[in-house]
Amino acid sequence: MKHYVLDTFNVINKFKLSKSHKKDAQTAVSSLIELIKDYQCKYSSYQFTLVCDGRVQEPINLVGKIKLVNSGNESADTIIKQIIDKAAVRTNLVVVSSDLEVYSYAKANLCSVLTAENFLKLIEQAPQKNIKSRQHIKEKPYAPSKREIEEYKKLFGVEDE
Repeated sequence: MKHYVLDTFNVINKFKLSKSHKKDAQTAVSSLIELIKDYQCKYSSYQFTLVCDGRVQEPINLVGKIKLVNSGNESADTIIKQIIDKAAVRTNLVVVSSDLEVYSYAKANLCSVLTAENFLKLIEQAPQKNIKSRQHIKEKPYAPSKREIEEYKKLFGVEDE
């Protein structure tokens, strides 16, 4: 089971939001959570820990396996490193940050790493792929022709009633 640990404001800065939404931390975090929830529909076992610099009020749309961690007086980078250090199985951790120091630390500790840009591409594309696969399923299944049906009847000795 993958556990994503996000440098939240690092991801938000790469997220396509209006400037006013980016300035309002509460709204920006809520928007990111909505995007993660859409992705989580496809991968329900994945966990997400959003590490925020400072203090952000917990959004009301925070549900399930999505957890918000405020760094308080420490930096989000420090908290992410502590999460890595405490992890029993580091190979399940996916650290999401474009901060070179955090990225290198996670990689050196055998964690998977993603830049904020690549993480956003990953979660933004997932629902679209899911929709395409549903459309593929809705295609009409193969149906045998009348001639093929007649041949099968003769082969298996079935007579018309």
